[in-house]
Amino acid sequence: MSHTIKQIKERCPRFRILVIGRRNAGKTTILKKMCNSDGSDLRIVDRYGNKVDPSILEPDRQRGMSDIENEITFKSNPLFVFHDSRGIEAGAEHDENSPLCTDSLWEFLDKRSREPRIRDQIHAVWMCIPMDNPRAPSSEFELAFFNARASPV
Repeated sequence: MSHTIKQIKERCPRFRILVIGRRNAGKTTILKKMCNSDGSDLRIVDRYGNKVDPSILEPDRQRGMSDIENEITFKSNPLFVFHDSRGIEAGAEHDENSPLCTDSLWEFLDKRSREPRIRDQIHAVWMCIPMDNPRAPSSEFELAFFNARASPV
């Protein structure tokens, strides 16, 4: 059965993207560029619809404080919903108490893939890797992500 653009937009009005990468890798910067925004129209809501202070996305020396379930949107481009993985750091993949544990990330993707409505599923994953040095992805998490089981995303 062929669907028209209108029918698809009715079922899924916004494209949902999980953005992952190390802290200060440029995740928020790429979101702003994608949405043609200076950041003043950035809006974050938690899983209950409550507004979240956008300063949690500001660059910092510590891991970000964003919850992966939070929805990040921009008024300048309302067709996208972003989820921030916080900051994937070396060592976090083995810390069971860390919200950055690789298993937590896979659980989020698996949970979202089982959502009955396509509008609530993750449609794409963007991995941001800083290009300010010549290294290839090398942290255990980065390599594991590229080599791990296939995700339904």
